Amino acid sequence: MPSYKPVFPQLIDASQVDTGLGPRPIGTTTDESRIETAKSTGGTPLVEYEGNANPYIDYQSIDMLLSLQHPRSQGYDEMCFFVMGQTKVLSGAMGDPQRDVRGLVRNSITAGKPSKHCHGG
Repeated sequence: MPSYKPVFPQLIDASQVDTGLGPRPIGTTTDESRIETAKSTGGTPLVEYEGNANPYIDYQSIDMLLSLQHPRSQGYDEMCFFVMGQTKVLSGAMGDPQRDVRGLVRNSITAGKPSKHCHGG
């Protein structure tokens, strides 16, 4: 436990979270629009947004994920537990790329020919 008092910022208001399953309305960009934005800001990233949201939060539905956290204490370690648990679940949902690559290599070796997936062929 840290010897300092951690600060838990109020990132979201759970009652205001859009929990719909469909994609959120977010503007799309193109290479050209990103180049124009970079020119207009001198290459400085856009970091100032109104309220607590930003395009990344909307795109990834981070506010929905955060609204699922219901800590039972003000303990810093409890919030870490939530984040680590959710990260583990989400990364597990993506599969195990290292295992998948090992399988491709193993199958190509046992078949006696290079895998098109491993050699771009």
